[in-house]
Amino acid sequence: MHSSFDADAKEFDVIVAGSGAAGLATAVSCRILGLSTMLLEASPWIGGSTALSGGVLWIPGNPYRPASPEPEDLEHALAYIRAECGTNFDQSAARAFVQAAGASVKFLAEQGGLAYTGPVFWPDYHQELHGAREGGRSMRIEDFDGRLLGEVFSRLRRPLRSMTLFGGMMVGGNDLYHLLRARRSLKSAAHVAKILTRHFVDRLSHPRGTRLCNGSALVARLLYRYLELGGKLSVDTCLTKIVRTQGQIAGCEITSEARGAIALKCRALVLAGGGVGGNHDLRRTLGSKAFPPDFESISLSPPSVRGDNICAAVAIGARIDQRQHDMAAWVPVSKIGGGNCSKPDYFPHFFDRSKPGFILINDRGERFVNEASSYHDIGACMVRLGVRVAYILCDQAALRRYGVGVVPPGAPRLSRWIRDGYLVQAENIKAMAQRLGVGEDELGRTVADYNRHAVQGVDPVFRKGQTPYEKYIGDPEHAPNPCVAPLSQGPFYAVRVQLGDIGTFCGLATQASGLVLCDQEAVIPGLFAVGNDRASIFGGTYPAAGITLGPALTHAVTTAHSIAGLSWPPKQ
Repeated sequence: MHSSFDADAKEFDVIVAGSGAAGLATAVSCRILGLSTMLLEASPWIGGSTALSGGVLWIPGNPYRPASPEPEDLEHALAYIRAECGTNFDQSAARAFVQAAGASVKFLAEQGGLAYTGPVFWPDYHQELHGAREGGRSMRIEDFDGRLLGEVFSRLRRPLRSMTLFGGMMVGGNDLYHLLRARRSLKSAAHVAKILTRHFVDRLSHPRGTRLCNGSALVARLLYRYLELGGKLSVDTCLTKIVRTQGQIAGCEITSEARGAIALKCRALVLAGGGVGGNHDLRRTLGSKAFPPDFESISLSPPSVRGDNICAAVAIGARIDQRQHDMAAWVPVSKIGGGNCSKPDYFPHFFDRSKPGFILINDRGERFVNEASSYHDIGACMVRLGVRVAYILCDQAALRRYGVGVVPPGAPRLSRWIRDGYLVQAENIKAMAQRLGVGEDELGRTVADYNRHAVQGVDPVFRKGQTPYEKYIGDPEHAPNPCVAPLSQGPFYAVRVQLGDIGTFCGLATQASGLVLCDQEAVIPGLFAVGNDRASIFGGTYPAAGITLGPALTHAVTTAHSIAGLSWPPKQ
């Protein structure tokens, strides 16, 4: 791996700026198609926001879906996207995606080093909309042995510390299932013992676990294949200027940590910097139409994801597409480390609040949302209602069985989290209201009203636990409702949450081929955008698990073929 450039390596067919899934998949595809390629990464770490993600892909027409007598009708997927996007629906972009998605993941599996897990039952989030499916579109990546990368393993961006255990042990979707059941199932206990043993053996010779899953496995698989194909790579290298000659992209200027300013030539430049998550000023500007001016959001994107690529493209006339319902993919997050922590970590609450025995309350002590909704829908509700602070509330039984935030299920001692203020404990609901600073009468009434119906497994206010998605992320072993149980056994516990996000939706306007557009709808020849540097095709909505990475890989393969002068997907 190169941390700086060879003296004679100044001209390439393709330069890709960004090393997340979109950038790596583009670079891998270009190498497969015989194009000389340089991959740039602004930070010292490879993987971008993808390395912090769950690594799920949403792929209509998924060729690896469960056996079915008939292939999926892609018109159903198109109808679902149309229903989600509403007035922001782009028929051309959506159709190009659904037609190319299945072929693209197959191309990356057969030639690009990716491997996928078996069929995953993961329902689309909004089953009430036409075209939604109860499973088969969302896919997971197979785990990867990081030791295969050799010394390059140390350059992989680590996952969020809050999402690992025991000094860097990654937890995949299948692991989570077994961790929650390890005390009730011999099979789950054996699985947990196996991954723990692997991790602690790893720690004898590595600074963290080498069993990679989720987004880290996706990054590692693509990186391994890219290096195997002889691709060039430079970290600590920022794109500072895009160079045009007679309207055509001729190259770029970059700044390398090791060698300073360098000029590179290319015939195609692909922007894959991950959007503007780490640039608070630009985020606020792009989100001004849909985001309250005094509302704060905690971005989980790496600091290097600051919109440099997008700013460089705008400087030569590129257009940003702001037709988005929401400017980011929201998620409620909790701050880890106590109030005096200068560099806090944040935990994204993807699943815990959907389990039986949990409710989500605002700063008045009232429920305001269906806790089993998707994380984005909960965040969007916080924005819409102006909920700046909320609390996940549970009782002792729920905490022991499921955990909450960074507190794992069955934790023998809670003192460390209580001491630093992460976990609030109270013997009764009245005392909890006092500790949270919410109205005693309001919180008491909220819990009493909820419990009265919850003992029957019913939630008449928000109808929690009714949809296939809600049942999926609840506890299928809990009857009669996998998401509903009363909060009845003290002491009670609460975790403070606020709005966070896992990536932005506003990006550069492009053609289906990935070519970037100007204000007059003309393209900038040779300039392409993929991933979150490209505007979301879902119009700022979040219809299912994997709607960032699925299009990212699809657009990467499409863009590489476009640069090579080849049509994609192949004709049937």
